[in-house]
Amino acid sequence: MKGLIWCRIAFVGLMLLTLYWHGWLNATPQAALWALGWAAIPWLPMAAAAVFRLQGLWIYGGIGALFLFCHGVMEAWVTPAHRVLALTEVALCLLYFVGLHLRTQQLRAQKAQRIALSQKLVDETNESH
Repeated sequence: MKGLIWCRIAFVGLMLLTLYWHGWLNATPQAALWALGWAAIPWLPMAAAAVFRLQGLWIYGGIGALFLFCHGVMEAWVTPAHRVLALTEVALCLLYFVGLHLRTQQLRAQKAQRIALSQKLVDETNESH
């Protein structure tokens, strides 16, 4: 569960950062609304996976995090005024990726345990006959 918690923390952090960066810091409400609409695009794969109940919800979120990672690197390189916000975005994306990796490792370990347990049960059944 540790990896999933890290993914959730990073996801909430990225959402709050997006609201602050693209919503609050924009001068006009119309520009803020436009920017927030564009900022929501990276999370559409995760939203679609949630709506259609697809497996690997957090993997689809990783697609959005990859897009935001690229955006953060680009903004940090090109716009010095936004460098702190951009590097925060990059750090939150990296946290998401680490959490996703940990979650994947946990799922693999659980699967290996189930396979070992079922193999043990098959072996015990074969020995009793």
